[in-house]
Amino acid sequence: MLATHDSQTTTTCFHCQQCVEKLLKASLLAIGAEVPKTHDLRTLSALLTNRDRAWLWDEEDLDDLTSAAVAMRYPGYPIDSSDANESITCARALRQALLVRLGYKLEG
Repeated sequence: MLATHDSQTTTTCFHCQQCVEKLLKASLLAIGAEVPKTHDLRTLSALLTNRDRAWLWDEEDLDDLTSAAVAMRYPGYPIDSSDANESITCARALRQALLVRLGYKLEG
C-alpha cells in the first residue's frame, strides 16, 4: 500500500498509529496491566517495558507514528507520501513483533 493523495496519506498515518496503539493496549491487557486512556505510543510501550523487560522498541519510531497521526488533525504540519510510507514500514514491524508477543503464529 503506497499513499499517493493527501487524504490517503493522512488516513494511512492515522491507521498505522491506531494499529500499533491497539496492539500495545492488547499486550498490556494480556499481562494484567491497566490500560490508560492515551494515544501516545511511547507511553504505552514504556508501560509494557516496565512490566516485561523483554519488550523494548525505539522511542523515535513510536514518536514518529504518534506525531504523524496527531499532526494530520492540525493545519501547518505537512505530511507527504514518504511520511505515510515510513509509517507503514514502522507499523508493520511493530505489528509483527506485538502479534508474536501476543502468541500469534505468523506465516511467511
